[in-house]
Amino acid sequence: MLALNDVALDFAKMDGLVPAVVQHHHTGEILMVGFMNEAAWRKSHETGLVTFYSRTRQALWTKGETSGDVLRIKRVLIDCDGDTVVFQADPAGPTCHTGARSCFYREVSFALISLSRTGVSSRRFSSCSRRPICRFDDRAIAASTRRLTIRVSPR
Repeated sequence: MLALNDVALDFAKMDGLVPAVVQHHHTGEILMVGFMNEAAWRKSHETGLVTFYSRTRQALWTKGETSGDVLRIKRVLIDCDGDTVVFQADPAGPTCHTGARSCFYREVSFALISLSRTGVSSRRFSSCSRRPICRFDDRAIAASTRRLTIRVSPR
């Protein structure tokens, strides 16, 4: 585990900001994503509450400072490049301004390829995708995508 003084976040990469993902400490659910500048990073460390930098207001804001629905920091993870941070936190209430538990409650259907329509068995596909290099995977997906595109294109 790194001490705060040992962490060098790369704030320069995105004009002084880093993305900050907040995850529920117990469930792993993604609660919200915001941005932090160095001052928000320091304030989060000092208070133990997730604090962001509002790009709209150009000011710091601690989640829950008006509603009381703060995010208490339990664990902090930094990615390999030092340009993104994940806060595992315990929320004191709903995280989203809409009153939802998470800001990520709208599910989108994003099925690019139906395995049953392409003839690729899910068992074969999943075992293939676990290998570091799998030529079958690339060729099957490319061919299936072409077939699906032809089927759905208007004449």
